[in-house]
Amino acid sequence: MYVRYYTSGGFLRREKLAELDFKTNQDGSVKVPEIPQGKILIQVIAKGWHTYGKWYDIEKEEESVPIKLDPPPHWY
Repeated sequence: MYVRYYTSGGFLRREKLAELDFKTNQDGSVKVPEIPQGKILIQVIAKGWHTYGKWYDIEKEEESVPIKLDPPPHWY
């Protein structure tokens, strides 16, 4: 699982995209350390499942984001 978010102070004082990489525990959950509130991208890549990625607006200090992975498409 990847979490991407914008941080200030990059090249020429532009925002830059920071990335954190996590692995889930046995029940499929993960606890992400404190990150800035605002727009974040959550991307999940799991073998045998359809890749998931979506931007979220995080407005609370602690917020749960439930994600349901879809099975891969059938190829005939």
